Amino acid sequence: MAYAAVLELLFVNVASIGGEIGGSIDIDSGGRKDSSKAIEWEHIKQFGFIPHELTSSDSDKAIGVGFVHEWVDRSLGGVSALPVKLQSTGSVRADKLADDIISSDRQPDDLWAHEVDRHIREDIGKHADAYATQFSRVFCNDAGCLCYIEGTLSTNMAGIMADVLHGAVGDAGWGKQYGISESKIYQVGVSRGGVSGASEPARWWMYFIVRSPGQ
Repeated sequence: MAYAAVLELLFVNVASIGGEIGGSIDIDSGGRKDSSKAIEWEHIKQFGFIPHELTSSDSDKAIGVGFVHEWVDRSLGGVSALPVKLQSTGSVRADKLADDIISSDRQPDDLWAHEVDRHIREDIGKHADAYATQFSRVFCNDAGCLCYIEGTLSTNMAGIMADVLHGAVGDAGWGKQYGISESKIYQVGVSRGGVSGASEPARWWMYFIVRSPGQ
């Protein structure tokens, strides 16, 4: 499937979205926030990037990967996620999709969640540049998966998107063995054009896998 030719159309082009971030956040091994150090969330606007102060390591808790309700509410509020399947019609609320997934932890014995997470991370590692790999985030549980990839102006985001999606839903991809279908994947992304420096985040892309009962 020729995703690269069409996925670039996904991006919302804006001149000055997101916001500067201040403060910091600490997350201990249990995934709990240190309340003495907090992100200044009022500076995060619609389509804002996930603050880099938030860790992006593999975790059974969404907060341990950097997915928190404060970011979802401010960045994805009022944003529509589009279906990956071109024949599909209609969109869904991106904030609701994200909230549904990050509201529960990944269980240690959830093989589907662990394996899908591993495959997505491996695909990002193979196809993304160093910056996009460093600031990628993946979280899967019994509700589905979130995959967030951030890039600079020089990042070939459309190519990364196509390669990652091909692994999940391509004819020879790994997703088939986990029952993943195009009809259950939605996406949203944004580009800030030339307002960002070469070493600063210029665009991000995120896709949502909605997990079906029994998977």
